[in-house]
Amino acid sequence: MEPRDDNPFLYRENVYKSWKIMASVVQRISDECFVAHLEPRPGVGYDCLSLVTRDTHGDLRVRFMLNRNGTNGDIIQNVWERYDHDGCEAVAAEIIEKGSFELAPSSRSSAVSNLCAEVVEWIEAHRDQNFCVGPMGWPGGCITYLDESQQRLDRSLWPIPDHGPEICCGIQTREVIRFTQV
Repeated sequence: MEPRDDNPFLYRENVYKSWKIMASVVQRISDECFVAHLEPRPGVGYDCLSLVTRDTHGDLRVRFMLNRNGTNGDIIQNVWERYDHDGCEAVAAEIIEKGSFELAPSSRSSAVSNLCAEVVEWIEAHRDQNFCVGPMGWPGGCITYLDESQQRLDRSLWPIPDHGPEICCGIQTREVIRFTQV
């Protein structure tokens, strides 16, 4: 399914829902985590908003992916329909429970929770426009970027090799703001 082409409004709604769910999850767990756009299988041609954590050995592990049509075979099915029926918090709670995440004693503030909150806030302010959200160069994201020298990051602080720590948000395929999680 390529909802950007089939139904641009549905695509944007699903992008919004994925960021809302991710924001709710990362605020409530104590696991060290990162968000990334990753392909569910190499060569499928679309990306999934993904939560990446470290296992007990310190290795990176993809914990769940929210794809464009709302399927997440690893934890729960029919994410978007469940979001509409049960609400964001209920879906996030089920992901946390079924994904065996460790709950934080209270809502926590971290680089990833701040990033998710900023992206959600930005999307909410631009939901009625043809917005784009994603890392540089990923499908469904922006195509024209702000001057890259605007923010030079120390990539040694970022553990995921095929995805940078930046999330670009824009209108009509042009980036207008960039958020980072480092």
